[in-house]
Amino acid sequence: MRPRLVRAALLALAMLASFASQPATGALIRVDFAGSVEEISGQIHQDAGPPIPVSSAEAEAALGGSIHVGTPFSGFFVYDDSAIQSSGAQESEGIPGFPTQAFAYYSFPNGMFPGPGVGPPFAAHGEIGSFVGDGQVGQGGSAGIDVYDNEVHLDGAHPSSLFVSAGLSSPPASGDSIALTWLQFYASGESSGSPLHGTSLHSIPWDLESFPLTSAALFFQNGDNLQVRVAGSVTHLVPEPAGAGLVALAACAMLAACRELSRP
Repeated sequence: MRPRLVRAALLALAMLASFASQPATGALIRVDFAGSVEEISGQIHQDAGPPIPVSSAEAEAALGGSIHVGTPFSGFFVYDDSAIQSSGAQESEGIPGFPTQAFAYYSFPNGMFPGPGVGPPFAAHGEIGSFVGDGQVGQGGSAGIDVYDNEVHLDGAHPSSLFVSAGLSSPPASGDSIALTWLQFYASGESSGSPLHGTSLHSIPWDLESFPLTSAALFFQNGDNLQVRVAGSVTHLVPEPAGAGLVALAACAMLAACRELSRP
C-alpha cells in the first residue's frame, strides 16, 4: 500500500476513534444553518502596510461567477460541550462577593489528533455556489466560541450573544484559484440580557426564536493574498441530536483523508 494511502487511512481511523471516545459528561452538538448572501467585499493583504480594498464587483468576479447577492449558503458546526473555558471576564453584580461571569471563550486548539491534553473536537462545514469547505481541529484547523451573557453585563443593557469562528479548507499555495477557507457565525438575542443565563456551552438554545439576529460570513482566499468576504443573515438555524454530531465529525475525518490522498 502506498505510504500516503497508509497515512490517510491511519489519520481517519485515529480521528474516528478519538471522536467515538468522548467523555460521558459531554455531548457533541451539531448546529445547522442556512441563509442567503447580502454583501460581498474583498481586500488584498500586503506583507507591509494595511490591506488594499477591492470593489464588490472585483470581489464577486474573483469567485468565478457562482456567487452573487441572493445566492443561498448553508453549513454546520459541531462542538463538544465539555470544552474547557480558556479565558473569561468576571464581574460582581447584585450580591457583593459573588462574582458572575459575563464572558467566556472556549478554544478548540489545533493538534495532530483531538484528545486528552490536545483539545476537544470541533468540525465545521460550509457550502455556497460551487464552493465547499470542511475543517476540524486535528487537520490544520482551529476554532473558538465566544459566549457573552449580557444579562450580567452592563446591567442587562444588551442582549446575550455568541460568536463562532472556524478554519475550513487551506488557501491555495499560489495563483488565481480561490478556496473557501474560514467561517464566522454570529448570533444575538433581541431583548436586554436574553436569551442566555450563564456562559456555559451546555443547553445553548440554538434557534432563531432565541437568537433572531443571526448572521454568517464565509471567507475565501487565493494564492495572491486576495481575501473575499461573503455575508448574509441566517434564516434557518436548528440544533441536531448528539448522534448527528458524531456522524458529521466522522464525515469530516474521511474528507480530510480523501484530501490527503488527492495531493500530488
